This record gives sequence, C-alpha cells and structure tokens, in this order.
Amino acid sequence: MQYMPDMEQITDTTVMEQVLECREAYDDSAYTALDVAHALQREILTPNDFASLLSPAAGDFLEQMAHRALQETRKHFGNLINLFTPLYLANHCENHCVYCGFNCYNKIRRARLSIDEIDTELRAIAQTGLREILLLTGESYAMSPVSYIAQACRIARRYFRVIGVEIYPLNVDDYAFLQ
Repeated sequence: MQYMPDMEQITDTTVMEQVLECREAYDDSAYTALDVAHALQREILTPNDFASLLSPAAGDFLEQMAHRALQETRKHFGNLINLFTPLYLANHCENHCVYCGFNCYNKIRRARLSIDEIDTELRAIAQTGLREILLLTGESYAMSPVSYIAQACRIARRYFRVIGVEIYPLNVDDYAFLQ
C-alpha cells in the first residue's frame, strides 16, 4: 500500500496480523450444523460463530441467516432507507480502477464545478424537495483538495439536512475539516 502525502500512517499492524492468522488457520470443515444453529441463537456472535456461518455447514441455514440479518438490520437501522441525490463535483482521478468510469485512463471529458456552479446545482436540487445529498469526486487530491470539498459541504448545509461525501481517503483531521 502506498500512502498519499500527509496521510496518517498506521504502523500498528496487530489487528491485520490477527486477521491474517485467523484466515490462515480457518478450517471450514471444522464446523457442523449444530455450530451454525447455536450461532444463530446467540444474541451476540463471537468470531468463531461468524466462522461457522461462513462454513459449508451453513448451506442449509441460508433462510434462517437471511431472517437473522434482517432482524439485525432493523434493530440497528430501523425500517427505512436513505436515498441520497448525487452531485458530482469533479471527475478527475489519478487511479485506474477497472470498474470506475472516472478511471484516469478513460478518455472522458474531465470537469470540476466552480463554487458558483455548486451553489446553483445544490439550490436547484433542494428546490425539488430532496433533503439528502451525496457529494462525489474522483480520487484526485490535486484537482479536488479538501478545502474545495469543505466549501461544497458548507454550501450544501444551507440546503440539505443530510450530507454524504464519496471522495478519496482522508485523514481524521481532514474529515473533521469537512464538518
């Protein structure tokens, strides 16, 4: 992994090492239908319970697992869906993810909205009655610096009660700056 300039570097690899050790030691044949049934009955699942739910023994429990997943989802998030209206602030990108239309190798017209254009677009979207907005950029710190995205967030606060961002990875301090 390559860190971007000024990106926080997490040097404690303990968690990753533990995860990789567990993955290496995982034996899907060690779990039985009884293990899966017990896991589905627990209020709070252990890592071993999750391992049983990933094993071939869980194949006959897919319906019960789906019901449990629905219960957990409703318990934590309620019975609602938030739909965000996207506003693409910029489509400049420095990466070449094969699935993405912003891929830096794609031959597309690149653009970045001005601050006035952002205000115009956000106002027009808000006038439709929509109250959640998702601000998006490609992954280009140079073309969409945090200060630019923060300006867009400040403008969006005038019009929307919920604002999401889908941008490049940030440090904790940068996320705080967006507020």
